[in-house]
Amino acid sequence: MALTLYQQIAENIKKSENILIVFPKLFHTDHVAASLALVRSLEKIHKTVTVAAAGFVLPQKLSFLSGSEKIQNTVESLRKLLIQLNVSKTKVSDFSYEVKDQMLNIYITPENGNYTEKDVSIKRSGANYDLVFVIGAHELESLGELYEKNRAFFFEAPIVNIDHSPKNENFGQVNLIEQTATSCSEVIYSLLMSLNPKLLDEEVATALLAGITSATQAFRSSKLTPRALEIASDLVEKHAKRKQVIEQLYYNRKFATLKLWGTLLTRLRHDLNNRLIWTNATKSDFENTKTNESDIPDIFEELISNVSGAEIAMIFYEKALGVGIYVCSFGKRDLLESLKHFSPVGSPDSVHIDVEKQNITEVEQKFTRNIADILKMQDNVKKAPLTSAESRPAQTTQRTEQPRNLPDQSSAKK
Repeated sequence: MALTLYQQIAENIKKSENILIVFPKLFHTDHVAASLALVRSLEKIHKTVTVAAAGFVLPQKLSFLSGSEKIQNTVESLRKLLIQLNVSKTKVSDFSYEVKDQMLNIYITPENGNYTEKDVSIKRSGANYDLVFVIGAHELESLGELYEKNRAFFFEAPIVNIDHSPKNENFGQVNLIEQTATSCSEVIYSLLMSLNPKLLDEEVATALLAGITSATQAFRSSKLTPRALEIASDLVEKHAKRKQVIEQLYYNRKFATLKLWGTLLTRLRHDLNNRLIWTNATKSDFENTKTNESDIPDIFEELISNVSGAEIAMIFYEKALGVGIYVCSFGKRDLLESLKHFSPVGSPDSVHIDVEKQNITEVEQKFTRNIADILKMQDNVKKAPLTSAESRPAQTTQRTEQPRNLPDQSSAKK
């Protein structure tokens, strides 16, 4: 009998010693919380775990989560170069090395006789990790530099793909995609309960509650489900620190961040009857409020959690050598596709874009005009009358469907 998804994941964990957990470069609180809950659970069963996201900077509001300081912003080379020396005939007497003129020189002295080139072989060793968990990434490209610099590793490594988005591309060997879940934290809860309910201690329960709370906008979101409420209740019973979660996520803000948030609110603009809203932060705003661009993701999350009726929300901010843009879509629009000529990074409903060596005013004007044109074009498509050909009843024809070769599971990986 075939193993269930949970059983497949359990078997993969059982066979692994070194596990890597990664989440998108453009992350949400839910991704961080779900990843940390999984880290702590795997460490409790004596696994060595590394957790990382490209360019990660820990938001202050998430520093209360256990293990948050362990999240790395990069990982060392995921593969190693192996140099082998045949010592079956001649033993090693001495070994040393030095780095000189950007060259690594290795010196090996034999006990007797000599070594020849035939005694030396060079090859790539196995991966540093036995198993990879990818949390909340609809495609591997959303991992940013972690994937871009290690494509071969992600192609060869066994991947457990965990998500709740219907747009997930099923790139793992095991794809645990629960489309009815409100968050990745909810999916991780179900996974841990299937593995061993005792893994959900106070710290794990607190992390998962933080993820679900954030993903459902403190249980006010229209996507809230009875299942999410049941899980939240069970996590509280398991001693999740509910009060601390609410205080840290919604009430514990630096005064400097609040000042910047206030500045951006006074500059909030709209178009197309509030369907498109945006604001901006300049270098002088950062200087006056004693903040920096690392505060923008938190403010953007606040913005998208508190707007109503908008279809697209954006924040433009000045960087050292250009402009950064955060964009969120509240509908079924695929931003990765609609804005592909801007090279966006993120997910279909939330992306980040870098524009180098341009003025923020010019970028804001051009970009908002581009987004408005996209919305208007989609409106025109919806309103377009049927052509005479489209209005005629469809004619049915019989045809023989040619057999297609279905890809095997491994071909789903990029």
